[in-house]
Amino acid sequence: MKTKTHTRDLKSLARRLGYSPAEMAKLEQSEARTRLSSALEVMRAESGQTQSQVAERMGVNQSTVSRIESSHWQELRLGEIDAYLKAVRRPWTDIHPLLG
Repeated sequence: MKTKTHTRDLKSLARRLGYSPAEMAKLEQSEARTRLSSALEVMRAESGQTQSQVAERMGVNQSTVSRIESSHWQELRLGEIDAYLKAVRRPWTDIHPLLG
């Protein structure tokens, strides 16, 4: 539950600093992408595969898998997420709660 506490503290701090509603929305989107990227990395680890192995199954470079797993501040493409989930043999339902 430490993550929830940290998130709540971060949002409280942002409000105290006077973040606008638009800035708060961006903060929440960034938080959601961070949770998704972390969940994908965990799924890969649970599948027992390296980034290189997942990349090979996806037909991309290892750097693409690294970018997907560390995509805290950028947009992920649905096609990339789909290919990643197939490579680690996980259904979309495993990440559905993280998509907001």
